[in-house]
Amino acid sequence: MIERLASSTNLIWEDLITHLRAKIPEDIINEWILKLKLISYKNNMVNFSALNKYHKDYIEENYI
Repeated sequence: MIERLASSTNLIWEDLITHLRAKIPEDIINEWILKLKLISYKNNMVNFSALNKYHKDYIEENYI
């Protein structure tokens, strides 16, 4: 069950990255987005973990 959830979460993350690549420059994807960790996805809402407060604040101010 846990493996299936992890696989599902990975697919969601990959789909999200593909979608973002069409909207955000690759250097931003590499520097900011790929360093996030997808924690959960439920009811069309995603929860992420950021590296630190600066990273979290930057993502919130620029992409949420």
